[in-house]
Amino acid sequence: MSDLVLVIVIVVMVGVAFGASGAVYQRTLRNPLASPDIVGISVGASAAAVFGIVVLHASGAALSIAAVAGAVGTALCVRLGIRYLRALQDRFGGDLSMALMAYNAGPDRIRQAIRERALDPYRFYPRRVKRDFERFRTGAGLGGDWAYAVRDPEPAVR
Repeated sequence: MSDLVLVIVIVVMVGVAFGASGAVYQRTLRNPLASPDIVGISVGASAAAVFGIVVLHASGAALSIAAVAGAVGTALCVRLGIRYLRALQDRFGGDLSMALMAYNAGPDRIRQAIRERALDPYRFYPRRVKRDFERFRTGAGLGGDWAYAVRDPEPAVR
């Protein structure tokens, strides 16, 4: 009987831990619909686990450590990407569209396009990112079809 009570207590504690971690994750992203698969953390953990199995022949605790390292590494890359975008936005006077163009094509190329008054080929990317972000923020298309979101056709380059 005491073993059954111990198992029930452990199961309840694990459930509380999962619920708390999900709440913290959603609060951090400021999105009540956010999940690790949307941002790519699950994919990072999976890729590291596969690397651990195939290349390192890991199992058990080593495999778990590899998966956690992959998840943390992915989260770090996302965080660094956000910081870089913020730095670009500061460089371009707070203009998010210009920062997104620089994030995509490189700041030097965008500065050159500004000098040559040839930004039109780069304007498509910020519109697409803003549209996809709005879909993410509102929860539209976050099911299995998110990866296959309908994209606007690429503009013809002249």
